[in-house]
Amino acid sequence: HRAELRAINLGDSGFLIIRRHRAGEPRMALGTLDVSGVAANNRYSYHVAFRSPQQLRSFNTPFQLGRAPDYADADQPDSRFETPHDAALVRVPVRSGDILVLATDGLFDNLDEQELLQIIEHLPPEALAKPL
Repeated sequence: HRAELRAINLGDSGFLIIRRHRAGEPRMALGTLDVSGVAANNRYSYHVAFRSPQQLRSFNTPFQLGRAPDYADADQPDSRFETPHDAALVRVPVRSGDILVLATDGLFDNLDEQELLQIIEHLPPEALAKPL
């Protein structure tokens, strides 16, 4: 039985799975997993193994749950917003030692993955939440 993360996500909040390189493991991109292409990033001992997909209506317009106060029909969904049925369902294999970073666009828009990997590189996992 393989360990896996099952997630549901809507909009531009999301998660990253950060994984330590293993000795002897080829450093290459593996489809949608290991999307950063570890060959392109040899200077850190960690890499982004998975990135949850963003859901956008258009540039800078993420999917959102909601109902506007001016919406009259309480029995029908407000077409200006998404419903839970629009969320992305994700199943991702995980390994012992993987680091899961859950964050809003506040982190993802202001800290690129290389900066995140640099922080993770220099701190023990139990100390990571505070600097992020």
